[in-house]
Amino acid sequence: MKYLKNINLFTVALPLIILIIGECIERGTGIIFALFSLILVGIIQIILGIIYLYLFPKDNNIKWYMCLVVIFFGLCFIFSKIDMEASYIFIIPLPIFLCIYLSYIIHSKI
Repeated sequence: MKYLKNINLFTVALPLIILIIGECIERGTGIIFALFSLILVGIIQIILGIIYLYLFPKDNNIKWYMCLVVIFFGLCFIFSKIDMEASYIFIIPLPIFLCIYLSYIIHSKI
């Protein structure tokens, strides 16, 4: 279980590490690579959530997390079909909340 915590810590710190290294190498490129690494962070966090759900299937917090992940992707799909730019304001904070929520779940259990 400690490996989930360590992987989560590394995953959350990854964009910051990339930002610092990128800005030291060439100014302006660190932020671009750090933003792209957020996609990787999301993928890894979803995988960690699935592993956690497999290990603790009765934990209600992880069930809520998975429901919110499905809602997020559902909203992305719906808003892409509606083509309302103002609707993206509602889904931009959701990945940040999901990241914090999964970190809370993992760190509170371990």
